[in-house]
Amino acid sequence: MTRIFTTFIFALAALGAGACGGGTEECSGSSSCEGGAPTGYPSGPYANDDDPVGQKLADHSFTTGDEGTQSLSDLRASGDKTLLFISTTAGWCSACIEEQPKLEAFYQQYGCQGLEIMVAIFEDIQFNPAQAVHAQQWQQQYGLSFSVVADTDNVLGAYYDTGAAPLNMIVDLCTMEVLYSGIGFDETAVTALIESHLSQ
Repeated sequence: MTRIFTTFIFALAALGAGACGGGTEECSGSSSCEGGAPTGYPSGPYANDDDPVGQKLADHSFTTGDEGTQSLSDLRASGDKTLLFISTTAGWCSACIEEQPKLEAFYQQYGCQGLEIMVAIFEDIQFNPAQAVHAQQWQQQYGLSFSVVADTDNVLGAYYDTGAAPLNMIVDLCTMEVLYSGIGFDETAVTALIESHLSQ
């Protein structure tokens, strides 16, 4: 009951503030990489362990709720976003569930300034590998207005112990360098990094 109430309050706050979210048609003055939309994905070497900060993230690909695919290069190619917040989740992860309204509030607050968010679900509530339907259900259940994908092969599991989900990563979309990687939601640290990067 408390979780439902909290989600409702966050939704009302976003609507009441007239937040613009991340839609480019509603945003004015969105930041972009120097020189405009980036072309080509940065070459490696890429991060391959549980300490990816300061390294480039490989062009991972995920399954969308409509059974399509979405890669990091797809998110990067839009050109109107400069920062990517990646959060992993699972159907059994109560901490992940509690994080969803916070992520939506972040998107509503910083989306027009250049923040993109992607939630990647890697397991369902029974610890089975996530599929497209789980991404679709997660997005609908928590009313998320950003990308939710299924990490069917758990590629993001290379960067942390998935039993300690969620993993939160902040990535510079212009260079694909990982700026932050942490377990759980350190709201103070994440807010400071996002505001610092988007103000540049």
